[in-house]
Amino acid sequence: MMVPLIDAPPNPETGGRSRSLMLAGAVTIVAGLVAGLVVFVVGQGRTDRAVENLARAPVGCDTTLEFSGTGSFVVYVETVGRIEQLEGGCDAPTAYDRRGAGTPDVSIELRGPAGEEVVLEPTTADGYATDAFVGEAMGEIRIDDAGRHLLRVMSDDEDFAVSVGRDPSGAATPFTLAAVMIGLAGLVGGATLVAVAVAGNRRGPDDDRVVDETMPQFEPDGRVPAAPPLAPPPPGAVVSPPPTGPLPPLPPPPSSPPSPPSGG
Repeated sequence: MMVPLIDAPPNPETGGRSRSLMLAGAVTIVAGLVAGLVVFVVGQGRTDRAVENLARAPVGCDTTLEFSGTGSFVVYVETVGRIEQLEGGCDAPTAYDRRGAGTPDVSIELRGPAGEEVVLEPTTADGYATDAFVGEAMGEIRIDDAGRHLLRVMSDDEDFAVSVGRDPSGAATPFTLAAVMIGLAGLVGGATLVAVAVAGNRRGPDDDRVVDETMPQFEPDGRVPAAPPLAPPPPGAVVSPPPTGPLPPLPPPPSSPPSPPSGG
């Protein structure tokens, strides 16, 4: 015999709550992805500005570079771009585009404030490519003394320039990481809400039924469950030992008194 169940009326709030959770989850996912994309685009904009702000030196001219700080700077061969202003009597082209022509052979000479030579060393930096500028890393220089440096670019080709500055990709790194974290947070949070909503919709037909605790409970095989054990008696209490043999028979009931004689 099974436990008796009583059908409960359906709860109209259950379906509405599941739909609200599913809608909130979808909105959270979309909002996280959109916010992450916005942050990523902002980071790319910072990269573009960092590329545009690189110092540029044309071929065949001596260009003065003013270093306000020390440290490592990357030197690029820029095959697509422009130079806003040329120094002195330099007549190099101010705009250049070598798409499809390959990277030209070039050498540079850089001297510090005291005339000391700054050596070009290998670099692991990548190049850059924006709508207006394309450059390929050719080496790295170490500036130990801030101030004016003189850069000379030498090559048989003239339709390019050499750019110098910090690695532009570093400007976007914090924004890229933030975009990934925001997008993941939106996905995880939204997926959690949707999962809770789906779990609520998958409730079985017996989930809305309740047990009538006033009716006797039975085991699946029809047996009445054993009563829970009694609590032990308190210390000092007198407990009668359980009987060890059959109980004595009950005495017979007393015989009824004789009836009085009837009057004659």
